[in-house]
Amino acid sequence: MTRRKRLGIMILTALALAFSAVVLQARVFLREGGVCGDLSNPGSFGAQLYKTIMQINGGRADVSVVACEGGRASVRATFAALNPVEGHYVAGESLGFGIAKLAGETVRLVTLAPNPESPVIMVVVSQTDAEARVTKSAGVRHPLDDVPTPPGARIVSVMRNADTRTTLERVSSRMTREGMSRYYEGAMVQKGWSRTFRTAARPGLSVYVKGADLCCVRIGDADSSGESSVTLLHKAGAVN
Repeated sequence: MTRRKRLGIMILTALALAFSAVVLQARVFLREGGVCGDLSNPGSFGAQLYKTIMQINGGRADVSVVACEGGRASVRATFAALNPVEGHYVAGESLGFGIAKLAGETVRLVTLAPNPESPVIMVVVSQTDAEARVTKSAGVRHPLDDVPTPPGARIVSVMRNADTRTTLERVSSRMTREGMSRYYEGAMVQKGWSRTFRTAARPGLSVYVKGADLCCVRIGDADSSGESSVTLLHKAGAVN
């Protein structure tokens, strides 16, 4: 896997976490020292590694990946300068989540620090209020014509990036985990996909190849309401 492909996967994973941070709505406010950055200009926190446009449920979002030179302290300082209505940031051992509303724009971010010696990587997703309303609107559609979805399944979220030709989709269904697994094993083959890596390290994870395209199918356990979740990561042109 090339460095660019690895970066694309990392960005999508972090974006999934950033998107879920909206649901968490954590209310822990940290106030520590550090140099403030400008949330409207992610590059002010350090070296900008990547910048792109992404569609989240059809709404346009500006995405930046930054090597945070001031570490989490600079992020804390920036949010400490805001009042609680404007934004908040929650930092954990390796992951941090933040959200801020500034002058008609919503900024969500995730900070990643795999270990104490690693530099802090920050993924920032910025949307105008109008685009954020599109993102939150109901009626998200399944965008992958050659990837099946179970009958009656609900599309929870779709993230697409034209630059990396990658789509991350979350699907929810009333099927059991075992039923979902049997469904995808049969339906993917019918759509022309071939399964590879049959002894996947993580249970519930299957990897399929079709021509130059790659699709990872991750089936999760049923939640308290009885719905099972599926995460689809589709990469066009991944196989050379």
